[in-house]
Amino acid sequence: MDFDEKTGIEVNKPNNLRLYCLRANESVVFLFNGDIKTTLKAQDCPNVKSHFKLANKLTALLNQAFVENQIEWNEDFTDISVEDDFRLEWDL
Repeated sequence: MDFDEKTGIEVNKPNNLRLYCLRANESVVFLFNGDIKTTLKAQDCPNVKSHFKLANKLTALLNQAFVENQIEWNEDFTDISVEDDFRLEWDL
């Protein structure tokens, strides 16, 4: 938020910061890293391309882990549980 001197109110100004996330349900969001986007498409931006690709890969792995019951929900779907040795692994 920025303060507008003329009106005396705070104004929400848009910016190019991109953070990536997986909305697992209404209560749980996985937040991934990001950066300032400098091009129209994230996959073309040198700043966010790697973050975008990693977020997509992690989202696929997390979704697969949910399907395979490696990640389980608590009773009210507000938290997850995993075994102590749970790992997400992928090739670069």
